[in-house]
Amino acid sequence: MSPKVYRAFTQSAVALACAFGAVAPAPAQDAVAQRTTAKWRPKDGTYASPNKGFTEACGEFGELIIELQARKIAGHEWSCKVNKLTDTNSDAIRIDMTCSDLNLAESLKKPEDAKFKEALLLKRIDDKSMSARKTLDGKFKDPAWKAVYCPEEAQQMHRDAEAKSEAEAKRK
Repeated sequence: MSPKVYRAFTQSAVALACAFGAVAPAPAQDAVAQRTTAKWRPKDGTYASPNKGFTEACGEFGELIIELQARKIAGHEWSCKVNKLTDTNSDAIRIDMTCSDLNLAESLKKPEDAKFKEALLLKRIDDKSMSARKTLDGKFKDPAWKAVYCPEEAQQMHRDAEAKSEAEAKRK
C-alpha cells in the first residue's frame, strides 16, 4: 500500500471512529450523565433517627414526615407547608416552608396559630437515609442529624392514620 493511500485510509478510519463516538457514547458515559441530571428527592413517608429508640419513634409516626407530593413536611408538634424546593446539589435540596410550631410559639410568647418562615436542608446519604437540618425561628441552631426511612409497617400505620383523619375531616 502506498503512503498516500495508507494516509487516506487512516484519516477515513479516524473520521468514522469520531463520528460513531459522537453518535453513540459509551455506556459508562450514559450512567454518569444520568446521575448528574437526575434530581434526588426523598421518598415520601416517615423518618426517624437510627438510635436505640428507632422502632418506637417509627411506631409513633417518626420524627420527620415528608409528603412532598402534598407539599407538606411535619415533625413532633410542628407542621409546614412547602413554599419552594431548590436543588442545591445533585443529591441535596433546600425546602423553604411556612410552619406552625406550638412549642416555638409558646417559647416566643406568640399566639398558638403564629406562622414561622423555616428552611429544611436534606442531603442524600443512601437509598434509605439522609442528613436533615431545620431552622428554628428562621435560624440554624441545631446540627444536622441522620434521618432513616422507617420500615414498611410503620409507613402503612401512618398512611392508615392519614386516611382516617382525612375521612373524619370530610364528614365534618
